[in-house]
Amino acid sequence: MKNNKVTLVIFFLILSLGGVLRFNHILDLGPFMADTAWRLSETRFLIESLRWIKEKPRFIAIQEDLGGESPTDSFREFIIAKNLGEFVPTNAKSYLTFFTAFFYLAFRLPLEDAGNVMAATFGVLTILMAFVLGKTLYDAHTGLISSAVVAVSAYQIIYSGRGFELSPAIFFVMLSTYFYYRSRSLEENSISFLWLTGLSAGIAFGCHTSLSILPVILLLYEVHLFLSPDRLPLEKHVKRIGVLVISTLIPLLIAEIVYLYLRVLTNYPHFTYFEQLLFRFRQQGGWSRRVDADALILPRTLLILEGYVVTLLLLGGVVSILRRWLSDHRISLADLIIFTQFLLPLIWWSPHHNHIPRLLLLSLSTLPLVSARGGLALVGFMAARVGRVSLPQMITVFTLIVLVTGSYNSWELTNLKPGYKAAFEYMGSHEGDKHLSTLPYVSDVYYKGSFSPLIEGLAISNIKRLFTNGGYKYLLVDWQKYHLLKHTRYAWLYRVEKECKPVHEVSNSVGLYKPFLYENSYSPETLGQEMFNSMLQDQGMGLIKIYDLADVVKLP
Repeated sequence: MKNNKVTLVIFFLILSLGGVLRFNHILDLGPFMADTAWRLSETRFLIESLRWIKEKPRFIAIQEDLGGESPTDSFREFIIAKNLGEFVPTNAKSYLTFFTAFFYLAFRLPLEDAGNVMAATFGVLTILMAFVLGKTLYDAHTGLISSAVVAVSAYQIIYSGRGFELSPAIFFVMLSTYFYYRSRSLEENSISFLWLTGLSAGIAFGCHTSLSILPVILLLYEVHLFLSPDRLPLEKHVKRIGVLVISTLIPLLIAEIVYLYLRVLTNYPHFTYFEQLLFRFRQQGGWSRRVDADALILPRTLLILEGYVVTLLLLGGVVSILRRWLSDHRISLADLIIFTQFLLPLIWWSPHHNHIPRLLLLSLSTLPLVSARGGLALVGFMAARVGRVSLPQMITVFTLIVLVTGSYNSWELTNLKPGYKAAFEYMGSHEGDKHLSTLPYVSDVYYKGSFSPLIEGLAISNIKRLFTNGGYKYLLVDWQKYHLLKHTRYAWLYRVEKECKPVHEVSNSVGLYKPFLYENSYSPETLGQEMFNSMLQDQGMGLIKIYDLADVVKLP
């Protein structure tokens, strides 16, 4: 009883610390990454489309169409008036958009803060889910250490509204894993838990397409059941697989219906959800299997983002699971679940040309449990040699060590300030003047009045034309300019930064934080050591700079 109270007290401490690390300065951040800003634009597109439908019912649009007025043109004028331009949703992350829209409407948050608050909330729920999952698969000690790893992980905090909003994906993967384990351990409710497993997996996939491997892994668990001594009659196996497939498709069908509903009622040719999926897979299919880069980039990235302590525990957990497997000549369901969900995505994505850490979202769902098993193996080894300290006491001390070292590694992250709000306050003081931007999606979120971004790469001659005839006055350059500078057509930016003096500068501390660099495919392996070092030494990485185009067009 006493141990249970101590466990609950420590877990409350973990949950509180995780909440502080996620919500600290959350309303000062706003969007500062292209992915988040794009999603906010999609959220606005979704909400404004529904408002247009409410104000202009479909039968009125049909009457206008018969009368010669196109409802498509009417809707296009409406969204242009809302600063959405020709926006078309293509990211196939519909449930992140739905969750953001819910927080925006339910809590009346500013749109630029709604996504961050949503992700931070799911980030705290992920800590709770890590404890429940660890306790269910193993014991309370595993749950406690797992929740501690999640609470202070810089990787998890980044996905909880610090640049990215992917914590819902991790949460629903964990939830799906929990329900699946229950479906195998509670025979009387197995089908009900399977329905919940598939629904959670479908929502997770609707948050990020890299989780397409999750349904495959769930089917792998069914193969494990079929080959185990406890296998069921064939018809029950077929029923289980059918339930899994159908329940996984239901959330995706709901997303398709929502976007199809919008397209039918607005008569505007934007992508439905399934069309977004096809677009994404077609876009990525051509290069995703190219093995032309270092296959160890993602493992090294884990080391950078998770830190040395968690990485060592992770290795210990993998070794302890393998040792049990080899000694027992069989693997338990719990070990199979955490081992495959951590290792298979790492093996699958590491040889790919696109080495973005967020591809390892599935691995992040069980990484804390694998680390916890490694930590418990270490604690058990030490407890056997230190007789004066009980195992629960040693686990408590070990959990506190994880919290302290992890907080030290991640606290810097909670104090990073991107500076975009301040930069656009300056731009807002010049209302009516358009600007060019190296990060147009972020610019689009903050736009007021007649500001508008420009995405295409331009030569100096084109900039002169836009300055003279288009009403453009400013150029905003941020640390993500290196996405653009991979292409030679952006070489003019080098000249601008070298030869022109900015009219305004804002501190942008995220540009020098390595995890954000790795999340944007900036690493010594992808860019080359010389280019990577030059980026870290570039003072512009820590600044958002605004240039007057009148100075830029003077360049020869």
